[in-house]
Amino acid sequence: MISSLLSRKIEKLPDEVRFEGRILYLLDDAELVRRQLEGEDIELTEELRGQLRDNISTDEITPAYICYYFDETLGLYPYLGLKAGNDFPIKQGTVKQGGFVASVSGTRRGKGSSREQSPYAEMMAGIRVVIAENIERIYRENCQNLGVFTSTNFALIDRIRRGDAIPLSEFTEGADEITRGIIEHGGLFNYNVARLQGRVRTPPIASHRQEEEPVRDALEIRQMRGSGEANYDEPRTGVEGAAEQFVATSTSNVGTDAIGAPEGHRHSGRRRMTIGEKIFARHWVTDLSKNEISVPWVQPGDSGFVQTDIRFSHEYVTPMAAIFFEQLVGPDEKVLEPESILFFRDHLTFLKDAMTPDRVQLGLLDVAGQLEVKQREFAEKQGVRLYGELGLGRHGSEAICHSKILESYAMPGQIIIGSDSHTPHAGAVGCIAFGVGTTAIFNSWITKDVRVEVPKSFRVVITGEKPENVTAKDFMLEILRHPYIKEGHAIGQVIEYAGSAVEALS
Repeated sequence: MISSLLSRKIEKLPDEVRFEGRILYLLDDAELVRRQLEGEDIELTEELRGQLRDNISTDEITPAYICYYFDETLGLYPYLGLKAGNDFPIKQGTVKQGGFVASVSGTRRGKGSSREQSPYAEMMAGIRVVIAENIERIYRENCQNLGVFTSTNFALIDRIRRGDAIPLSEFTEGADEITRGIIEHGGLFNYNVARLQGRVRTPPIASHRQEEEPVRDALEIRQMRGSGEANYDEPRTGVEGAAEQFVATSTSNVGTDAIGAPEGHRHSGRRRMTIGEKIFARHWVTDLSKNEISVPWVQPGDSGFVQTDIRFSHEYVTPMAAIFFEQLVGPDEKVLEPESILFFRDHLTFLKDAMTPDRVQLGLLDVAGQLEVKQREFAEKQGVRLYGELGLGRHGSEAICHSKILESYAMPGQIIIGSDSHTPHAGAVGCIAFGVGTTAIFNSWITKDVRVEVPKSFRVVITGEKPENVTAKDFMLEILRHPYIKEGHAIGQVIEYAGSAVEALS
C-alpha cells in the first residue's frame, strides 16, 4: 500500500456545483460551429437541436494520430475529426481558446473505440460537462472516472450558461452506488484513495447482505420432511441433488425454498457458481483498507472491485497512465507490487515504416517516439518488466502482449487485466482476463484491483469425435454461425467450452 495516500486529504465535491464558461454545440452546420469558435454564443432552439450531430465517435473527438500525444497537449486537439456536413471546422487549439465549459451533441455520443484520450482531451480543453441525447457506456464511464460530468438533461444548459448552482444530484440521478461515489469524489482516483483510507466501502453484494444460516445437506432436508427418506441413498434431483452435486449455472438460487421443508427453513448461504463466478468470488474485495478479499459467492449483476493477479499495458496506454500516476500520486512514489505488472512495446514498433510522409512532416513520428521513451523510463524507474524492441539491429518487438501473457504468465483461476482488446485471449487457460482503460490501469497500480460487474455465463459443449483435420479455428467459425452468437447475445458474457471434442484439442 502506498503510505503517502493514507494521509492524503480527500473531500467530496460540494452538494452544488457551478460552471463558468460557454456552451459549444456540435452541429451538422460547419458555419455555425465556426461562428461559435470565433466567439458567438447561439441559442438552442428546436430547429438548432435538430442540427446537433449524432453518432459522434471517439475517433472524431481524437483521431488515432492525435493519440500519439499523452499529456495535457491533448487539450489542443479535441474534435479535430468532427465532420460537419462535408467540412471539418474545428482546428488545433480553437476549442481551448474559446473558453467552453460544456459540449452538447445529439444521440450516441462517444461511440466506437474506448480510447480515454477523447474525454481527457476534452477535459484539458476546459470541457467539464458533456450533454447529449444519450451517451455510450464506456465513454460515459471514462468521463466519470476522469471527473467530467455527463448528463442527458438538456434543461441544464441554460442553468450552466447563467452560472447557476446546480445540485450534484443532477449528475448522479439513476446511478448505482459505486458510480455515484466516483462522481461525488470527482473521479475514480479520489474515490479509490477514500477506499484505501477506509472512508468508503463498496456496497455489499447479496452474499454479504444476506444473513448467514446453516447450509443443510440433502440428508438433513430429507429428515426434515419426515417421510422416511433418510435411508434413501440413490442420487437425487431438485434441491437434494444440488446439495450433492456441483452444477455450473448462471441462475441465482439464493434463498430458494427447500422443497417440502417446514415453513421457516431455508436452503441459503450458498450459491452454485460457474467457473468464472468462482474466480470473481475468490478475488472480490470487501474492504480495501484492510485487504479483505473473497466472498462466499457472487451472481451476475453484482458490482464491486476484484483483486488482480496480473496487470499489463502497452505503449499506447502506459505513458498517459504514468503521467496520471506522477501528477496525482507523486513523481517519486512506487507502484504497488511491480512484480505483477508488465509493459509491452508492440503496437507502434513499425510505425516509422508505416507513417505517411505528410504525418512525418507534421512531426508526428517524433511525437509517437516519445511514447516508447516515456514507457521505458517509467519501467526503469518503477522496476517493471518491459518487453521492448529487439536488439542487435533486428527490427520488431520482443513479444506481443496478449500472446506473451498467455504463453508465459497466465494461470488457471487468475484475474488478468490489460490495456489491449485481445486480453481475453488468456482465458484459454481457465482464468478471467479482460481489457480496461487508462484510468483503470493507473488506479490498479495503487490498489491492485479493478471495478467489475459480474457478467452472465454460458457454456458451449462440443461432443463427438474430433476429425484429424479439424482445428479450434474450425470450431470457432461454426460457433460464430450460431444465432446466439450471431445476434449478439454473447456480448459481455463469459464463455465456457466443454465436451469430448474440446478435450481432444489438448
